Amino acid sequence: MAGEPWVLAGRTLSSRLIVGTGGVPSLEVLKRVLGASGTALTTVAMRRVAPGGAGSLLGTLQQAGVQVLPNTAGCHTASEALFTARLGREALGTDWVKLEVVADDTTLLPDPVELLEAARLLVGDGFTVLPYTSDDPVLAGQLERAGCAAVMPLGA
Repeated sequence: MAGEPWVLAGRTLSSRLIVGTGGVPSLEVLKRVLGASGTALTTVAMRRVAPGGAGSLLGTLQQAGVQVLPNTAGCHTASEALFTARLGREALGTDWVKLEVVADDTTLLPDPVELLEAARLLVGDGFTVLPYTSDDPVLAGQLERAGCAAVMPLGA
């Protein structure tokens, strides 16, 4: 499986590893992580990212040749997630989104009701949705039927 391309929602990626940028202590550490991991896709929290350019998070990702997957971290409702995903689409020119709708900021457990509602709205708005969800197989099936491209269970 190593070295084989991975096709996700029609996009060919060179790696199955999706790296998150949250918590990275510096851009220098991020550069080393990106190089060592071989990732092709990296999540970026739209509610916490500064504008791009040289010396920025987005500039570093662009320089590394890594595709950006905007996420909706920090959202608690479907409407917040929809707004944040649209912001990501406008700012980054992608309709892909890692959908995160959490019940609280301590456990970061997904809110299943708001998550499913947000997924339905985003798919209807033309997004390729990759929801961050619990390990509940019933919810995963509902997200799949709602049109999500894949699910990203806790710890993914």
